[in-house]
Amino acid sequence: MPSSGFQERFVRSFLDWVMLAILDRKPSYGYEMITIIGDEYGVFVSPGSLYPILYDLDEQGLIRGTWDNPDKRTRKVYTLTPEGIEFVHRGFERIEGILASLRRRR
Repeated sequence: MPSSGFQERFVRSFLDWVMLAILDRKPSYGYEMITIIGDEYGVFVSPGSLYPILYDLDEQGLIRGTWDNPDKRTRKVYTLTPEGIEFVHRGFERIEGILASLRRRR
């Protein structure tokens, strides 16, 4: 069985999709996503890796971040926008097609 290094490279290579998948399940804040990724995949993702992707996804209009307490700005909770939901579901269909193609045996 390959080492966990393969899984770590995979998660890091597709970190934006991992984050979108988390947000497809439920709204989350950054540290919560870091915890979920660590718990589910055994991969530590630093805030320095996660937050630039969140900002980029927000700029693209795929997610929206809102402060859970705007007066104190305690933490920003991210949710998928309607465009983000459509993007994620279409993207997952494409990914599933790619995986099905990889699984085909000759």
